Amino acid sequence: MPINAIKAALFDSGDTLLEPVGGAWWRRPSLRALLNESPSPVEPDRLSAALDRGMQYLDTHHHVETEDDEIAQFKEYYEIVLGELDIDASAQTIEKLARAQIEQNPFPDTRDTLEELRRAGLKLGIVSNAGRRSNERIVLWACAISLTRSLFHRSSDV
Repeated sequence: MPINAIKAALFDSGDTLLEPVGGAWWRRPSLRALLNESPSPVEPDRLSAALDRGMQYLDTHHHVETEDDEIAQFKEYYEIVLGELDIDASAQTIEKLARAQIEQNPFPDTRDTLEELRRAGLKLGIVSNAGRRSNERIVLWACAISLTRSLFHRSSDV
C-alpha cells in the first residue's frame, strides 16, 4: 500500500502517546514509597495477591467519564490493596495515591509527531481503554493540538 493511501492513524494512549510520571504504570513510586515506610516488610506473594484483588475491582469498574470518576476509582483500588495488606492509610494518603495514578506526560516526540501527521492530512484518533478524561487530557493538556471532540466515542456510541 502506498504511503499516500493512508488516510488516518489511530493511537493508544499509554506507552504510545503518554508515559507515566515516575516511570511505571503499576506500582507507582508513591505506592512503593508507602510500602517502604511500612513497619514490617510486605512479602512479595502477599503484595501480589493484594494487587490482584485491586485489579479485580478495576476490571469490573473500568468505565469512567470524568477525572473525578477516575480518581474515585483509584481511591477504591488503593483502599482495597492497602486493606488487603493491613496498612492503615489516611484519606489524604489514599487521595494522593489515586491522583498519582493518573499523572502522565507525553513522550518527548508526541506533540511533534502528531502535528506532522495532521499537517500531512491524516485524521488522528485515540483508541484506548484509558478513561475518557485521560484521553481528553492527551489532546487538550498534553498535546495541545486541535482535534475535535468527535474523537472521543464510547463503545456504546459507535
